[in-house]
Amino acid sequence: MIIPLLLAAAQALSPSLGPTDHQEHRARLARAVENGVVWLEGAKEDDDARFLQDPDFWWLSGVTAPDAALLLVIKKGRVVEETLFLQPRNALNERWNGPRLGPADKDAALLTGFPEVVALDKASRSDAASVHAETPDSGYTNGDGALRRILDRLQVSKSPVELAILRHALEVTMDSHLEAWKEVRPGNGEWQVEAAMEAGFRKRGSHDTAFASIVGSGPNTCYLHYRANERRMESGDLVVIDVGAQFNYYCADITRTVPVSGRFSKRQREIYEIVLEAQQKAIDAVRPGLTMRDVHKVAADHIASKGYGKYFVHSTSHWLGLLVHDTGSFRGKLEPGMVLTVEPGIYIPEENLGVRIEDVVVVTKKGAELLTARLPRSVKELEAALRR
Repeated sequence: MIIPLLLAAAQALSPSLGPTDHQEHRARLARAVENGVVWLEGAKEDDDARFLQDPDFWWLSGVTAPDAALLLVIKKGRVVEETLFLQPRNALNERWNGPRLGPADKDAALLTGFPEVVALDKASRSDAASVHAETPDSGYTNGDGALRRILDRLQVSKSPVELAILRHALEVTMDSHLEAWKEVRPGNGEWQVEAAMEAGFRKRGSHDTAFASIVGSGPNTCYLHYRANERRMESGDLVVIDVGAQFNYYCADITRTVPVSGRFSKRQREIYEIVLEAQQKAIDAVRPGLTMRDVHKVAADHIASKGYGKYFVHSTSHWLGLLVHDTGSFRGKLEPGMVLTVEPGIYIPEENLGVRIEDVVVVTKKGAELLTARLPRSVKELEAALRR
């Protein structure tokens, strides 16, 4: 049996979403839309890159086949018709790119959870412009982004299965961090740390990085999204390692700042511990009812109290999920099931000294759970890990 539209390799590794999970996502969308018709197209195939499905399309369908589409007819908050459109089987294409499920395959409905699976042709594409979704408060999706806003609200809180996948992505990333730290030493290139990290992701079943890996040493610690990873590390440097694996379409994001020589200098330790204190205060503050801005204020106030306010130049948190900077509002209230990063930093360009520490929490009923607790974080823990 051919299962080309599902993540076959990842399916062998738990956890993963199944057709019933995606059906529930469509049901949640229907309850939010109430009445209307939704048409959504997946990502297009690119012969020069590994194919990754559009996150929204995947969340609703679970289908990773390229050039697909779905149509939902919604009445009174229920999906009354749901159709999946797939490209017809093409022997020449499959000769080059491998087999994939087609609309005429007898097991298409069973594998996808869609009762109707039909061919995507010019006629079905031409109808797309007239299809819309109507919501009680947002009108039509055509041109005003209403569907996008609905999906934002639905996706920001994670189901237990989604949380399990996120945990797995974080576990993969933590294990790869520990492995890649073996390449942190004077004379090695930033690229060697990057290569070890991403090899760790791949051998643990990750199908992609969540974003371009950041490995910045010395002066590069002060560039927030430095991605060149081309400098040789020197004795006395710090190196910021900001990376994340992607697993079953969910993204990890963890940052550690470690000393290239294995030990922090007195000055490096001073700055590092201010950032760590700010991070811990922010983690402790996370609870339902607060906003992401409230969490940021806790970290920022601590750093400012130590005299380094002007050197903290970004927000403390962002949502994490299907995107590394996931959907959701910075003003909205935190609720159980929401997943966010906590990542304060201090960057002092005149000293070539930058420190960022990033961990991931999930909001619980009474506070937050630190999902990345086992990765060394204190000065003592980091120095011990680097000596192994």
